[in-house]
Amino acid sequence: MESSLRDESDYFHYATRSQDRRVAQRTQSTFTSYAREECLALTNPTNRAQSCRFSMAECVLGFDHQRLDYLRHAITSFKKGGESQKAS
Repeated sequence: MESSLRDESDYFHYATRSQDRRVAQRTQSTFTSYAREECLALTNPTNRAQSCRFSMAECVLGFDHQRLDYLRHAITSFKKGGESQKAS
């Protein structure tokens, strides 16, 4: 995850490389908080809407895999000239 975050931040071009890395870390921190809250809600035993139960660890891993897939897709897009902060 860390190497993907580093790779993604290389395409931000907000100001400095260290600021770009901080943006990536803050984004990841926000995502981690979101995933934790979602997993707490989904694994809550009083949540009757869930037909299948799974563990908190399984839930968090699922969100992490989704996030990593997103990062890889974004990096591939950036490499092909996709949208980034770099002025054209």
